Amino acid sequence: MKEDQVLLHGPLYDHSGYATAFRSMIDIMNSLDYQYLIVPDFRWSGLGTNINFSCNGAIKNHLINKNSSFLKNNPPDIIYQMQRSRSPINSSNSLNIIHTMFETDQCPQGWKLELNQADMVMNPSEFGVGAFKRSGISNCYYMPFYIDTNKFNSDINKSIKGDK
Repeated sequence: MKEDQVLLHGPLYDHSGYATAFRSMIDIMNSLDYQYLIVPDFRWSGLGTNINFSCNGAIKNHLINKNSSFLKNNPPDIIYQMQRSRSPINSSNSLNIIHTMFETDQCPQGWKLELNQADMVMNPSEFGVGAFKRSGISNCYYMPFYIDTNKFNSDINKSIKGDK
């Protein structure tokens, strides 16, 4: 098992693109045999924990409350947040990474302070990286979302109504 402790924070129990990418990150952590904890973000979902997904069984032993005394006494080496959060988890002893986007030509003014306080901001598009950097987010890097090659099949015909 890898020695670095990673804390993953993001939407887990919904069908959004962020949550799908977040669950893919959990699958990656499992395959790489990293030590990790998960703090689910429930703001995105009215489903609560009533959603089935591939890593559901694997995560139960990794769930933790973000206000737990364990986290306060044992700060993780890396904090990875899958989206900008109104209640970020920060630790001066941890590498703080935020993976987020905003599909326009600039970063919202209200996001700048939090993003600039992170050690790294990952954006899933090169266009988004440029928009964030032009908005003053100098610590922004390109990192695309993940594709689960066990589920994605590029050979399936995905014609749009009206295509010939």
